[in-house]
Amino acid sequence: MSSDILSEVCEKITGGADYTADFVDSINKGRLAILEYGKKKAFISFSDDQAGGRNSALQSFPTALVACHKDPSSEKSLHYYFLPSEANVETDYFKFMYRLMKTADTNFINEEDRLQSSVVPFNSTEDMLSQKTEIRSRNSGNLSSYMTVSGSDEIQIFGKTYGASKYETTLLALAARRITTAPITLFEIQEKDLRKLPRNAREVILSVGINIITSNLSIEREHFQENNSLRSPRYGYNLLEKLGQKQCAFCNCEIPQIIHGAHIWNVADIKKSKTLTSDEQLDAAIDGENGIWLCQNHHGLLDANFLALTNEGEVLVKKSVSQLGHAYMKQTTTKTSIERAILSEEFNEYLSLRNSSLSLKHYQALAS
Repeated sequence: MSSDILSEVCEKITGGADYTADFVDSINKGRLAILEYGKKKAFISFSDDQAGGRNSALQSFPTALVACHKDPSSEKSLHYYFLPSEANVETDYFKFMYRLMKTADTNFINEEDRLQSSVVPFNSTEDMLSQKTEIRSRNSGNLSSYMTVSGSDEIQIFGKTYGASKYETTLLALAARRITTAPITLFEIQEKDLRKLPRNAREVILSVGINIITSNLSIEREHFQENNSLRSPRYGYNLLEKLGQKQCAFCNCEIPQIIHGAHIWNVADIKKSKTLTSDEQLDAAIDGENGIWLCQNHHGLLDANFLALTNEGEVLVKKSVSQLGHAYMKQTTTKTSIERAILSEEFNEYLSLRNSSLSLKHYQALAS
């Protein structure tokens, strides 16, 4: 960072360009500067002048965000400065992250020089969900954290804990807290050997009233062994990663509060398998390929085997269902086949295992 850049930063924050600087390199704080003037303190995060990709371009910002939150000063502010760079700083992913940063009350010092338009903060979690869905439809590889809503109107955030993922998770959680009073639960999804977010980040997230649940395979294994159903944070994450935001595969209902992750090869049958070890059984139970999103109505109909699926994705209805029941299911099941993108080889393997306990000759096409 040149003296001209530091002078510009000082002038835009304080109105004066003169400064003295102390450089501290004994503690890894990323590209963070702390500007003290009078009784005020400004935390400034600087962009990566190389901006090689999402893994490096923004990962230092949450360090500044957490440091600002933890500082006891009464007059403090958070800022971001774009260093000169030839790299593209306006990808869809970056623009989403900038909006999260602005939502978290970040001042962009020189956005008018580096961005084509001003950054607009999110005004609701629904707005966040919508843009995350839009980004995923363009490039699913750019997301490591997900947000949805539970049946009790709780905001649920699923985030991984390793590398750049942990920074995205921290920012998403703190930005969401700024714009909703609804309860928020953050599910930490273990990645590699890290089960939890960094201690400072966890402390700040907890301090703003967000509940944190750590996805622990040991606990999930215990729950799996004791129950014939599975409410697993990791299963929810895996479904979000494969399928995106909640949308019923049979009727396109998009009300997240009434949409569940429905197992194709159900947990009770997985546990009866004689060919799988206990670890393999758990892997099958939390595999995102072993499920679809269904509204609670269609989830119940599938679990009761009134509805079934062929390996081509066609929706079937049990022939023994009454004429009235058949008419009801035909009316409410607006999709007579599920999307081809869901029908992976692994999905069809689970479907074949499910259908092995059914006799599809007792079913007919719902469309008929």
